[in-house]
Amino acid sequence: MSFERIADGHIEVSYTSAEDMAPEQQRALIDAIERELSARRLTVLFRVGSISVPPAVPTFWLNVTKKHAPKLRAMAVVSDSVAVRAAATSFGIANILRGVSVAVRPFKNSEVEIARQWCQSSNA
Repeated sequence: MSFERIADGHIEVSYTSAEDMAPEQQRALIDAIERELSARRLTVLFRVGSISVPPAVPTFWLNVTKKHAPKLRAMAVVSDSVAVRAAATSFGIANILRGVSVAVRPFKNSEVEIARQWCQSSNA
């Protein structure tokens, strides 16, 4: 797993394996998210190379979105895996049902620039 602050209010994360997504691997990322949120609103773009999402991951991120909404504005999930994009869609619906104001949208790898633009417009 790697991540980078691309611009004020935007972090991009790369997961290359299901193990990268494990909640216990997220501490440095969460610290970076919280530092950025202390100064401004934030969007996060996840590039997911794995073909599946471990069961503990959605619950972990549901807690993060609940804690940090509405300053955490949007999460884009970029993957060619149908399972990962379906999980992202379900995650977005779960946030809506819980009244958590964080936009979530899946994109294919070929749509990464569209995902970046969507993040930028979500943070305007």
